[in-house]
Amino acid sequence: TWIGTTGTGDRDDYPGDLDARLWRSVTVSGRECIGAAKCVYGQDCFAEAARATAAASDIVVTNHALLVLDVVEGLPILPPHDLVVIDEAHELVDRTTNALAGSIDVIAVERAAKAVRRFVEESTYERLLEVSGRLNGALLTFPSGTTRMHEVTGDMHATLTAVRDVCAVALAQMPTSSQEDPADAAARKRGRADIQEIADVAAGVLVGVAAGRERLVVAVRGDPQVLRREGAARVHGR
Repeated sequence: TWIGTTGTGDRDDYPGDLDARLWRSVTVSGRECIGAAKCVYGQDCFAEAARATAAASDIVVTNHALLVLDVVEGLPILPPHDLVVIDEAHELVDRTTNALAGSIDVIAVERAAKAVRRFVEESTYERLLEVSGRLNGALLTFPSGTTRMHEVTGDMHATLTAVRDVCAVALAQMPTSSQEDPADAAARKRGRADIQEIADVAAGVLVGVAAGRERLVVAVRGDPQVLRREGAARVHGR
């Protein structure tokens, strides 16, 4: 199999097309990772190996997306450094916008609800399913294609507020524990990451549009329809 022959574990190194859902099922994001010490795959983790190699290197070559995540999100992706040289810097604004983008759709909310069901109260799980239905109804009021909104009002505003609030409740009911079984800890962290991502997008749309951020665009697209927050980034120079 490919995992036995690849030296990096990078998706870009896979020979051929790879279904996004399959990739998602065998990988975790930085938010979901419980750390090599707790993970049963910690000794074989490609990300941990790459991080160790980078930490021992004098020069690290990375891409715009990882640089943005390291700086903006504060994720420990890159080792401490004194100097950054950016190639193709004219593309950095678009790459930053893409890295900070996020989306909400009914399937994502339902998947997150199922992921955290055993870690939250049953009433919270039911509320997550309820707001998923409300989101579906709100999205269906928009025409097919892409709709760009510069304000969020009415049912969409109320729905996103409900999504944000129930996610906050779910997160409060899922504290981490050092005594937890590694498999349960990993499942809990994955669930928390899914809920946190949904909460962040919902809150970002509500706050960003209200503040009139010039680079914040909300688009409703596709079938099933997806609410997408496209960028809230600014690049300042002298």
